[in-house]
Amino acid sequence: MVRGARRVQTLVVLVALVALGATAALLNRPDHAGADSVHVTGYHARVLGVKNWYGSYDMGPLGVGWCIDPQVDHPPDPALGYVPDAVAETSDDMRTAMAWTAGRHDGVDPASTAAVTLVLHDLLARPYDGVPLNVDALGAGSLSEFGGAESDVVRRAQEIKAEALAHAHLRGPFQMALSATPVAPGATGELTLTLTDAFGVGVAGVPVLVASTGATLDGPGLAGTDIAGVARLPFTAVEGDNQFRALTVVPDTTLAAYGPTGGPGQRVVVPRRSRVDATTGFHATRPPGQIEVDKRGDVVPYLPLTGAVFDVRPVGSPDSDAPAATLTTDATGATSPVTLPPGRYRVTERTPPPGYETAPPDEVEVRSGERATVVVVDTARRGSLRLRKEDGVTHDLLAGARFDLRYDADRDGEHERTVTRLTTADVASVVADLAPGDYALVETAAPPGYGPLTAPVRFTVRPGETTELTVPNQPRSTLAFAKRPDPDEPDPEEPDHDEPDRAADDPDDEPTPGRGADLPSFAGAVFVVRGPVAEGADPRAEPEVGRCTTGAEGRCGLPPRSLVPGERYCWEEVEAPPGWGLAEPGCIVAAAAGRTRTVTVDEPRPSPPTTTPPTTTPPTTTPTSTPTTTTPTPTPAAPASPSVPLRPPPASTAPPSPSLPRTGWEVLPEALLGLAFATVGGLLTRESARRKAQIEEARSGRGMV
Repeated sequence: MVRGARRVQTLVVLVALVALGATAALLNRPDHAGADSVHVTGYHARVLGVKNWYGSYDMGPLGVGWCIDPQVDHPPDPALGYVPDAVAETSDDMRTAMAWTAGRHDGVDPASTAAVTLVLHDLLARPYDGVPLNVDALGAGSLSEFGGAESDVVRRAQEIKAEALAHAHLRGPFQMALSATPVAPGATGELTLTLTDAFGVGVAGVPVLVASTGATLDGPGLAGTDIAGVARLPFTAVEGDNQFRALTVVPDTTLAAYGPTGGPGQRVVVPRRSRVDATTGFHATRPPGQIEVDKRGDVVPYLPLTGAVFDVRPVGSPDSDAPAATLTTDATGATSPVTLPPGRYRVTERTPPPGYETAPPDEVEVRSGERATVVVVDTARRGSLRLRKEDGVTHDLLAGARFDLRYDADRDGEHERTVTRLTTADVASVVADLAPGDYALVETAAPPGYGPLTAPVRFTVRPGETTELTVPNQPRSTLAFAKRPDPDEPDPEEPDHDEPDRAADDPDDEPTPGRGADLPSFAGAVFVVRGPVAEGADPRAEPEVGRCTTGAEGRCGLPPRSLVPGERYCWEEVEAPPGWGLAEPGCIVAAAAGRTRTVTVDEPRPSPPTTTPPTTTPPTTTPTSTPTTTTPTPTPAAPASPSVPLRPPPASTAPPSPSLPRTGWEVLPEALLGLAFATVGGLLTRESARRKAQIEEARSGRGMV
């Protein structure tokens, strides 16, 4: 009884659709027609203050239609002949939207019929009181005299416009494809229909009537197409023939518009529709079929697929039941096929290949005389990387290093795929969800103040494991300066020395040796360091890596980690402390990683004050000896790093003044002192001779011997 009632209902709907299609076939567009216009359904009302007939007209042989030119103050005129009009002032999409509007909504509901008028005017941008109509901007207050249906008219107009624009891209003619999955008698199958336009684009939102012979539809025989133009209906097959038929009526996308020929009058749009149907079927029998598994993995180059075990059971049977078949994969991931009765089966992976996760169960339909292949993709158990980026000397964690993590997906030795990019922080970096296999960690930027890695770091991630990786960077070194006065006598050579990396103004630094309290301060000397400098190259052509200015104790230094260890750099004193001369420039080899090389710089002694010496009248007696001028031994320049000679100053730098014998005012005090000794000696000699003569005279007068 139920099945009979369903068939009667289906037949009624089918007859209605066929009758509708027949009516559409009778209403072919004439090349030329007279028209008597009569109001059919709608309202004499106002929209935005514009009084109009908002509804449909009976256009005689043309059928029911809508006026589309509200700016023309004439309705359709019975005395005028109407001919097709191209509505050329708008686009193809807008014409299709208008055709869809008229073809889908010409019912007897007054609110919907009035809404069609508003939508057609909107799509053509018809002015209402000088402003193009936009139904999306309308509210119930914009309408009046609709007998209380204002809200319904606005809502329906907005819905109809949205539907029309959603189908504006379609082009006829339409076609329907219908397919049914063959299943065994008594099994449930699925009927799939697809409605598309002339270019294969799916047609959404269209009701389709479906009828069957033999098979039973498991639900109503009316389905609506989805956004892809597809509708699906379940059915139960019977043994023998199972036949299906689908039918629908859709708007004709070619706009049926007509215009007057003999005088003023509004153009009209009338609905046109097309009938689309399709059939399909299959013959159900019960010969056996076959089933096999095609096993695939996402890291096959590293983890083979051998040894996966699958159990096959009929759908609905518990897992505790003995399997209907068991399949085991070979080295390629394939299994040998097994023969089973037609029906639906559940394929469960009991044992995955080593290193892989277990795949979820899958269902497959075994059809008579066919082989069903179940493709099962296993995902390898993921691993992770824990990266410690550290100082190669102190082993402290380093932030700021940037890496590309690259994966050798095909295991050919080339790490062709960049998995991620990461920047280290002051904690260990963790990268999760890594497929097993070979990786290379490529440093794209070293931490500030550290030397870059010279080669990628290669490592292997194993299934489900965490790879611990420690990657050190060697810190750069730095350079410090310590000034001392140039001694009068050569001092034993004091070689440059390396210290742990520290700032130049470290309070633990020792004071500069050799500067007495009577000498000017060493503060204010400016040293410039350039490099790296190749042997024989001009240091001034190399970039400046830093400069520093000495404090009162004559010490300063570049910031830590400024120089590349082992590279040659040249320094130059570009500004001397007040009262001192410029030191000779030099070159050094940068200290080892994390160390500071200190250069001791001999500062040329300051000249004595240039005050005018006192005027002394030299005695008339010629001194017995003439003072001599001595030339002191020149003070050697500050030694550079051991085994690295200092270079002469560049041509553009004025060389320091050479040491000369002391003359002029430098020896005048000694000369005056010698002259004074000579004068006093002459006076004493003369006084002694006079006293001796007096004594001799006295002795001779007294008769003394």
